[in-house]
Amino acid sequence: MRRPLTVVVAVMAVVLGVVIENIHTHLGLRKAVGRAVVDSGHEVALPLLIAMLCVLAAFVPSFFMVGAAKAMFLPLSLAVGFSMIASYLLSSTLAPILSVWVLRRHEQVAEGQPSAEGQFAGFQKPYAALAQRVVRARWLVVAAYLGGDRQPRGADLGSVANQVMNAIKKVGTPPPRVSVAVRGQVVPMQQMLDSLRTGLLLAVVVIFLLLAANFQSVKLSFIVVSTVPAVIAGVALTLWLTGTTLNIQSFMGAIMAIGVAVANAILLVTFAERSRLGGAAADAAAVDGAQSRLRPILMTSLAMMAGLMPMALGLGEGGQQTAPLGRAVVGGLAVATLATLVVLPSVFAIVQARAHRRSASVDPDDTSASGFVSPTPQPKTGL
Repeated sequence: MRRPLTVVVAVMAVVLGVVIENIHTHLGLRKAVGRAVVDSGHEVALPLLIAMLCVLAAFVPSFFMVGAAKAMFLPLSLAVGFSMIASYLLSSTLAPILSVWVLRRHEQVAEGQPSAEGQFAGFQKPYAALAQRVVRARWLVVAAYLGGDRQPRGADLGSVANQVMNAIKKVGTPPPRVSVAVRGQVVPMQQMLDSLRTGLLLAVVVIFLLLAANFQSVKLSFIVVSTVPAVIAGVALTLWLTGTTLNIQSFMGAIMAIGVAVANAILLVTFAERSRLGGAAADAAAVDGAQSRLRPILMTSLAMMAGLMPMALGLGEGGQQTAPLGRAVVGGLAVATLATLVVLPSVFAIVQARAHRRSASVDPDDTSASGFVSPTPQPKTGL
């Protein structure tokens, strides 16, 4: 019970944090509180909806698992799913109303006094300069990213099973009427790992299709999904450094980390594409999207990692049983956040360098669609 509740609190903090941060950003533009809340809601409603659906999609494979994997994974999937739906509804209804009530007496910071926006800008500007330099060397950065995603993994029972199978192969073909079969925990372990691998692959495919339907672009979907290798590398590296085996708990953590990492990537890509469609070049739009979404991405990742850090440390009674899940989320999300803020702008700049600015929509009323035809005014007829 404690494990799902810990995850639920972390998930709700992630979604609501994005909404409150964007309201704060609009207040920094010297808008009235009501206008800031409304404009913020219009800006993040669709990205948050897609992010929520992607997180839910990451847990859909748990319904198709069998055996121990389903028994352990399904309760967590249901807890995260309902908490995501509840947090999205709260962020779209109650959070804006409470923001207006609480901030109705919001006073602009007096001139000459440091504000939170100004303090964060002291970190945001150096990051923007760094992002510009990284985007200039985007081909080298992406090549290094793709070449550095291979990390060792550990699995004690799996290693022993491989040793047994190798020993059987060395013995050679058994005599007539003699069969060799592996018994014990190896068979159910292999079934469980096969189920989890299939679930992980299915989650990525479902997320990709969902993103393609939202962006109406396979290329933008590919940019978002390009953060997945960073999650897997971060999970593998963390498990290796902590001496943790690759098990069902760590697989659950990996799928959770993928969902949150994809949500962060959606925010960055959405705002970067808006900037590009507004007339900016692909590299400038990538930097602009990363700079504008720096704070919510950091807030989202740090909130999730902080919420699961006690679990990762194995604190409390039975903490070592759930520690692999926490370690997988913390490690995978840490590396994925770094990749989102440093590598993803370069991927966006490369993929969208020659992309047109026409919408792929076939809606005849969409003025940005290539097939849009301005309606011909009908002549007035007199009576």
